[in-house]
Amino acid sequence: MRCANQKGVFVQTETEQTERFSRLSLHQSDRANPAETSALSKPAGTTHSTIINPQGLIKRWQYATNAASRRYKSLNTSIARRWYLSALDLSERLLQTRLCAEHVAIHVISLHNLADLESRLRRFDKARSYHEQALNRLFLLMRDNHDKLTLLFPHLHRCKMSLALFCRHYGSSSASNLLLRQSIPIGNH
Repeated sequence: MRCANQKGVFVQTETEQTERFSRLSLHQSDRANPAETSALSKPAGTTHSTIINPQGLIKRWQYATNAASRRYKSLNTSIARRWYLSALDLSERLLQTRLCAEHVAIHVISLHNLADLESRLRRFDKARSYHEQALNRLFLLMRDNHDKLTLLFPHLHRCKMSLALFCRHYGSSSASNLLLRQSIPIGNH
């Protein structure tokens, strides 16, 4: 699965993700403690409050992503999907707090994790839609935030490459073809 380092750069291996986020996990070991197992069987709630704490959202996102990754590795894909969807919801809320490289990376990672899960289940149309959603969201952010284009460029390029590779192997849709034809402005990146 994918994760981002402090500068929002993608880290491709799950081992690196586990090493980075393990210190923030509520469950430090993989031992099957019944209390831990029952606590992890359902995704964390995403209740909305009037004050949004970005660091709190990031920690909750890390926890949800770690829980999903553990379920993904143990082939419990239905619970993994619920955790990944919870992480996606948290990443959406995070994007609403402030647009920065880390928040954008977290959102893209959430969508790519869901795409990877759906690909593993051979649900290629659903996986493609998550890749499309990631690229489309970045184009929308680019359109609405011209002053922050430089932080979006690397993510746009990566998402466009991911979608193109996916479409090459599993076929494209009209939406993916439109997104892939959309140009990324040239700038200082």
